[in-house]
Amino acid sequence: MSSWRALATLHSDGRVRAIGVSNFLPEHLDRIVDLGGVVSAVNQIKLHPALQQREIEAANQRLGIATRAWSPLARAAVLTDPAVTGIDGGTRPHRRPGRPPLSPPAGPHTTPAHW
Repeated sequence: MSSWRALATLHSDGRVRAIGVSNFLPEHLDRIVDLGGVVSAVNQIKLHPALQQREIEAANQRLGIATRAWSPLARAAVLTDPAVTGIDGGTRPHRRPGRPPLSPPAGPHTTPAHW
């Protein structure tokens, strides 16, 4: 918890805008909230169609913490999963599965419909 306190101090001093955690379970999140002060802005967890982590996502939502996925395509293991292949609604059959969530275009007027 000393590391979290150090990060919270940096946040309260204005030296960082936000702090986050990785792979924190609900009980870990509750411990840092019980310390008082700043709450994590994000909890990065392994999350993909075959590994939903609903308990962690629920805790993140309850505490106002954004969930960020790492390995969202399970190292390509889920590229044939209908949840992934159907992301664009089948409107762009030339797109490779997984491309829309991984490489949105840059620019001020781009939306998922333009991918």
